[in-house]
Amino acid sequence: MHEFPTEEEPLDITETRQVKKITLLQVLSSAVVAFNIDRGGIFTAKQLFKNPGEAVRAYLGAHRFHYTPPFRILIITTTLAFFAFGMAESFQDAESQFSAGFNSSVEEQRGGDADTTGEMKKILREISPYFNFILWTFIPIVSLFSWLLNLKKNFSYAEHLVFQTYLFCVSNLLCLLFPLDNFLNQTFVFAVVYMVVVFYYIFGYKQFLQKSWVRSILESIALFLLATFIWGSVVGLGFGIYVARTLQL
Repeated sequence: MHEFPTEEEPLDITETRQVKKITLLQVLSSAVVAFNIDRGGIFTAKQLFKNPGEAVRAYLGAHRFHYTPPFRILIITTTLAFFAFGMAESFQDAESQFSAGFNSSVEEQRGGDADTTGEMKKILREISPYFNFILWTFIPIVSLFSWLLNLKKNFSYAEHLVFQTYLFCVSNLLCLLFPLDNFLNQTFVFAVVYMVVVFYYIFGYKQFLQKSWVRSILESIALFLLATFIWGSVVGLGFGIYVARTLQL
C-alpha cells in the first residue's frame, strides 16, 4: 500500500490514494477523544461552564484544536435537552394544557361541536422531530443582534454565531435539571433553571465582549427580548398557519 510522501518526497498527483478500512481500535480511540480532559467534549463543556467568554475567545484564536466545534456539541446537547423535557412532568402537563386550551378556542369558533384535543396532540407529535431545528433558528437571530450591537468589538457575525451557539449548548445542559420537578415543586425548579441560564448568559456576554456588569445585564436582556419577540412571532405565525391548514380551520 502506498505511503503518503514526506516533505522531501514530492507528491505524485498521478497516484491513487488508497483508503484504509476503519478498525474497531480507531472507532474506540475516536470515542475516547470526546472524553479527553485536555481536549474534546468534556474539556469544552468544563471550560464553557467555568469561563464561557474566555473559552470562546480561545476557540476563535490559537487554541481551537483543544475544543470541540460548537455545532457538534449543539447536536448532542439538544438531544439531551429533549430527553430531559420528555422526563419532566411540567412539560407533559404543558402539552395537555395547550391542547385543551386550543380545543376550547376551536369550540367557540365552531359553536361548541368540535373536539380537536386528540388532533392537536397528533400534530405536536408530528412536528416534535423538528423541534430542535425550530429552536436552532433562534441562534442566528440573537447572533445578528449581538453582532450589530457590538460592531466596534471587531468580531464578525460568524464569530458571534459561534459564541451564541456555545451559550445555547450550555443552556441545553442546564435543562437536564428540569426532571427534578418530579420530586420538587415545578415552579421552583423552572425558576431556578431559568435564573441560572440568565445569569450564565450575562456572565458569558460580559467575559466575551469584556464589558461591565451593568452594560452586560442591560444589553443581554435587550438582546434576549428582541430576539425572542422576532423568533416567537415568526415561529408562532408558521405554526398557526400549519395547524389551520391541517385542521382546515
